[in-house]
Amino acid sequence: MSKRVIFRIDNGNFEQGFSVSLEIRDHQRNLLAGEVFGTLVPNSKIPDLYQEWQKAYYAWGQDENCHWWRRQIDVPLMTTNYSSSEDNVNRLKNAADEFQTAFNNWLSFTLLEDIIWTLAQNVKENEPVTFIVQTDNPELQKLPWDIWSISKRFDYFQVALSSKKTPIKGEMSFYVKILVILGSDENIDIKTDWQTLQNKLKPGAKLTLLEKPKVDEIKEKLRNQSWDILFFAGHSATNSDVNDARIWLDDQTSLSLKDKDIERDLQKAIRKGLKLAIFNSCDGLGLARQLDNLGMPHIIVMREPVHDRVAQKFLEHFLTSFAKGESLHKAVCEARENLIDIEKNSPNASWLPVIFQNPEEPPLFYRIKNYQLMLNIILCGIGAIASLTLTASVPLLPSQQEACDAQLNKNLPLSCGEKALMNPKDRPPQLKKEEGIYAIAQHNYPKAVRLLTQAWQEKKDPETLIYLNNAKILAEKIPEHNIYTIPVVVPISNAPDFQSKDIVKGIAWLQDRVNKNPDNQWKIRIAIADDGNNIVQAQTIAKELVKRQDILVAIGHYSSHLTTNVKHIYQANKLVLVSGSAASQALSSTDPVNNFFFRSAQNTQSASKPLADYLIDKKYQNIAIFYTKGKAFSESFKKELKTHLARRVKIVGDFDLEEDTSKVKFNVARVKKEFKDAAIVLSPDAYTTSNEGDNQIAVIKENNGELLIAGNETVRDDKVLALGRQALRKMVVATPFYPSSSNYKQFQDFWGKTDKATWLVILAYDALQMAIHGIENQPGEPTRIGVQKALADKGFKVEGLSGRITLNVSDRRENTNTLIEPDCSSDSCYWRTIQK
Repeated sequence: MSKRVIFRIDNGNFEQGFSVSLEIRDHQRNLLAGEVFGTLVPNSKIPDLYQEWQKAYYAWGQDENCHWWRRQIDVPLMTTNYSSSEDNVNRLKNAADEFQTAFNNWLSFTLLEDIIWTLAQNVKENEPVTFIVQTDNPELQKLPWDIWSISKRFDYFQVALSSKKTPIKGEMSFYVKILVILGSDENIDIKTDWQTLQNKLKPGAKLTLLEKPKVDEIKEKLRNQSWDILFFAGHSATNSDVNDARIWLDDQTSLSLKDKDIERDLQKAIRKGLKLAIFNSCDGLGLARQLDNLGMPHIIVMREPVHDRVAQKFLEHFLTSFAKGESLHKAVCEARENLIDIEKNSPNASWLPVIFQNPEEPPLFYRIKNYQLMLNIILCGIGAIASLTLTASVPLLPSQQEACDAQLNKNLPLSCGEKALMNPKDRPPQLKKEEGIYAIAQHNYPKAVRLLTQAWQEKKDPETLIYLNNAKILAEKIPEHNIYTIPVVVPISNAPDFQSKDIVKGIAWLQDRVNKNPDNQWKIRIAIADDGNNIVQAQTIAKELVKRQDILVAIGHYSSHLTTNVKHIYQANKLVLVSGSAASQALSSTDPVNNFFFRSAQNTQSASKPLADYLIDKKYQNIAIFYTKGKAFSESFKKELKTHLARRVKIVGDFDLEEDTSKVKFNVARVKKEFKDAAIVLSPDAYTTSNEGDNQIAVIKENNGELLIAGNETVRDDKVLALGRQALRKMVVATPFYPSSSNYKQFQDFWGKTDKATWLVILAYDALQMAIHGIENQPGEPTRIGVQKALADKGFKVEGLSGRITLNVSDRRENTNTLIEPDCSSDSCYWRTIQK
């Protein structure tokens, strides 16, 4: 997924320098690192050298090729004395080289160390990154930031400009509605632009052409119709007032976007959904600034005068990539790279295209790639239609919000099959799975079933299985009242892969069993959501799920910390949340009427008792606790353990796992030195901090098998087992459940002999079992309140993979907790139950 880097340049000037800051966000706009700051040192040569290049560029453009400019020229652009075209080309090349060297030296030798380090730490070389330069300074906006040498570190580095944030406008329509304005064509060929638009976009777009229009015609179209894209080709120029520019509608008539009448109509068009403006014309930064002030989400202009052939080539390459499904930024990036090929005849052509955008907007994609796919969507979505034309306008949004509507999920990490959420980029892609997901997105469910079946046969991936079962429901045309949609919320991003994968395995396994049962008239449809192991993102997901009226119950969240921060959202909207992992005592309830949280795992009061009993039984007098301060599960486990130990064991230290690794290691060494008979209690949270996983490994390695390490369930990790026999010599871990031999057999019969059952798989399966029971055991039509009453009933009982499940209000009664230890007697270590 693409990451977004916002490089904000605040106060300053070239004489005094600029203060700058940088923030990095993931594809869901979550902040990946704290904001870092730096300084651009004074350098008045930069604007002077750019102006020297500009003069040379204008001089080259005014020789025998002058008629190629897409600019209305009333007076000479620059006064020059260059004697020949060859001299002009050489002068331009030298000026470009001199500017580029000075520009990169300025950025390289200025005070940006923290910014460059943070960028290197958070963005990999092979992942896409949109680099947004956010500034109001016109001189800085003029500069070609794409030539910054830092861009060479990344495979996909796309630059955009921005001056402010505005509300998000979202994606394109299914039919991409494009208003095309062809203005003055004096000495230029803009009919080629029109032909290119038709050839590249027509199958999935509704193109409306205004050729040399009157101002009133443009206003009427903007005011009375909705558009996705506004396209202009012709002559334009930025005025001496850098925030004003004009387009020429014909050879005599020009229009400024600052005119109040057109400004009002543009604002109205933006409110109605206008998302992209493209001005394939000269000197468009003034146009971009005008539209940016009006809140236009994305704008493409040329920063300087552009020759006709360059404008045509740019449009052709940009639309080729954009219509193929590349993001707007990548399509511009690829078009710019293609312009390099013509720079022998059109110097510095690749410097000209520039994107202006709202930094909050997600990547913009062209929605429909061909007419037949659009036809399939309409036929599947609203039934057969007797006739259909390319210019038809068909409403496709449902009248109410439902969980699996792709339009509603478009900007969310939430999917019923129309997009993949669990596809790490460092793994080989499954082409059949990707094709099947694309078929779901296009509502071609029979094709999706065929492709996802093949993908499942190739690799037993839980996300594939869920999307396959979801597609089967729609391919078989199961009535909506017989479909129960249940979302599972997992920490796909910013958490170890096994957490989400194991939970989704358990969910996929039971969904497949339920949907294949011929006695069931109804089917389960699963939606997968990513809470990002982030409170803000988890709250966003929760707020979206409670809006979906067809959701009666939800599964999640993984961590207690996130669950305690979203529980009130589900509670307020009377949507039951069932978790197989969130164990914090703070989540327990004693109110059966108003409780909307239940779990298949036991709480920390029960989970910590076997570990406390073990420490007492082994006669440990001193313990040092390493935990994650301020995090719900870790704090709760520590508190309940200390309660069980009472005064029988002395606590000789409380150490925070979120501290610097060197300090954590120092604290372990100090405990070993001062307390030879002590035990270390290792109680990390659910990977809700960036360094907690590394620090739990550091504790174990530093201890090196000398003191007993007594850990909570988070310590049960393959990375821990990989530390080997010596490091794991003295260790005991409390786990919520240890799969039985029967569990293993059932699991491996379904998932394969090389895979392994874990407590997360089993208890996620059982959480879904509880949710289904809550839906089934209602008189009449199932409702959210009905699910709550069924689970809160004193007689609630269900058989899960972990055994019988009964509840004491929110919490499971049965004792499922087990102590395990590493067994390193063979070549590799594995977990086994403690031999009593």
